[in-house]
Amino acid sequence: MFTLVRRTPGNELATLDYGSDNILASFFNDQDLATSRLNEFDYPSETEVFSKDNYLVYRVAMPGIDQKDIDLSVENNVLKIKAERKQPSEVNEKDWYAKSFLYGRFEQSWTLPKAVNPDEMSAEFKNGVLEIRVPRVKAAISRKIEIKQLESAAA
Repeated sequence: MFTLVRRTPGNELATLDYGSDNILASFFNDQDLATSRLNEFDYPSETEVFSKDNYLVYRVAMPGIDQKDIDLSVENNVLKIKAERKQPSEVNEKDWYAKSFLYGRFEQSWTLPKAVNPDEMSAEFKNGVLEIRVPRVKAAISRKIEIKQLESAAA
């Protein structure tokens, strides 16, 4: 059997930390210690944030996650997403040949700008992508300001 490891920036440190846990686990013959770090691993998500039609839009790719496993909240002007991608139970651990999907808990948060109204936000989950639309307040919507020419006073 072989293992595939996704290379991402900072992954080497997580691997080193997980590796040291495995060394300790093998020394103490503790299998629970060896898997605890992997189960707590927060995996990165693909995220887009942009402005469209007087809304601030957040899009988060969440393939393989059921809508019922997503928790979306706003607290103290911080938008939080918590979710969990569960490992398929129909395949026994010993039957895997390759496995590069990341499973476990996921959490991401953003501090919302003051120029939005979180009380009127909406969210939609479609094709594995969560889209959150936060309306901007009227004062924050940019508009063109006309500059008037003043006549100079005669000397």
